[in-house]
Amino acid sequence: NRTEPECEYFETCGGCNWQDINYQTQLKEKEMIVADSLERIGRISGFEMEGIRPSQKVYGYRNRVLLSVFKENNEYRVGYFQESSDRPVSIERCVIASDEINSVIESIMKCFKEFNFVNIPFNKIYLLSSYKNVSISFLQEEKSHKSESQEILQNIIDYIEKDLQGISLDHKLEFKIAGYRFTSIPYLFNQANHEINSELVDTVAEWAGPDEKNSLLDLYCGIGNFSIPLSGIFKNVTGVDSSVESIKLARRNAEVNDLDNVNFIQEKCRKFMERLKEPPDVLLADPPRSGMKDILPSIIKLRPKYIIYISCNPTTLARDLKFLTGNDYRIKKIRPFDMFPHTYHVETAAWLEYG
Repeated sequence: NRTEPECEYFETCGGCNWQDINYQTQLKEKEMIVADSLERIGRISGFEMEGIRPSQKVYGYRNRVLLSVFKENNEYRVGYFQESSDRPVSIERCVIASDEINSVIESIMKCFKEFNFVNIPFNKIYLLSSYKNVSISFLQEEKSHKSESQEILQNIIDYIEKDLQGISLDHKLEFKIAGYRFTSIPYLFNQANHEINSELVDTVAEWAGPDEKNSLLDLYCGIGNFSIPLSGIFKNVTGVDSSVESIKLARRNAEVNDLDNVNFIQEKCRKFMERLKEPPDVLLADPPRSGMKDILPSIIKLRPKYIIYISCNPTTLARDLKFLTGNDYRIKKIRPFDMFPHTYHVETAAWLEYG
C-alpha cells in the first residue's frame, strides 16, 4: 500500500503525514478511524455508516493555507513547520495547495530575493483562493511600526500583482457555494476544500429536506456556509457565531443574495442556547475540534427533533454522540468526507433524530 510521495518536503514538513500511502488505503483507514472512535469511545453500535466521500482532487485541493515567514541563512523564506516542532521548513511550492496559491507563494519568494528585506514586519501569511482569484492577509508583529509595515506590505502586493497578471489579488475573496454568492477573508474560518464543502452542503440539504420545515438553527455558522444555501429549504434560518467579523460577512452575504429569512447573531453559542426557549425543527452544528460539549445540556433541555452534527474530530464526535444517544437521540446516518487527503484528518456528518 506504499507509494512515492509527490512532495519533496515530505520527510521534514509536518503538513502531510500520509503521502507515502496510496489514496484508496487512506480512505479505508479514515473509515476505520471514524468507526473505531464511535465504537470504542462512544460505545455506540448498530449505526449506519456510509462509505467515505473521496476528494475530487487528491493534490492541489487546498484553497486555504497559513504560511509562516522566517529567516534562513539570513534570507527571508516562507513555509510550514516540522511535525510537533517549532522548527521551520522552507518551501517553494505546496503540492496539496491550489495552483493559484502556489503561484502566489512562488511570487512572494521571488519578491523576497529581489528586495532582500532587512526586516519584514509580519510572521504569518494567510492565502485563500477560488479559481483565478486569491485573497491575501498578513499577520503583523506587535512591535512593528505601522507606517513602515504598510510600505513593505504594499511593495510586496504590488510586486505580486505585476508578476502574476492572470491572478486577481485582493484582501477579500468572492466565490460561490451552491449557486449563492459569498465574500470572505483568509484569516477567518473557511473550509479548505471547495469540492468537499459543496458535498457537505448538499448532504445537509438532503438530510434536512425534502419535507418543508419551519426553522433551522445553525450554530458556529461562520460566514453562513450552511445557513445561506439552506435558506431555500427553511422558512426561518438563524445563524450564531462568536466571531464579530464572521457575522459581519454572514450578514453581508445574506444581503447580497437578497435573503430576508436569514438572521445572524453574534454571540457565544453556549450563551445563546442557554437563553433559547423554543427548539428549532433542525439544529445544525459545525463546532471546532473541541466539539460541542458545552452546549449539550442545553440541547437536551430543548430537545430539537433533528440534529445534524458536522465534525472535524472523530474523538469529540464520539464523545458527544455518546451523550446524545444516552439521552434518547437515535443516529440515522453517519457519512465521512475526505476533506484533507494525505493527512489522518477526516470530516464527518452525523444525522440524529429524537425519540
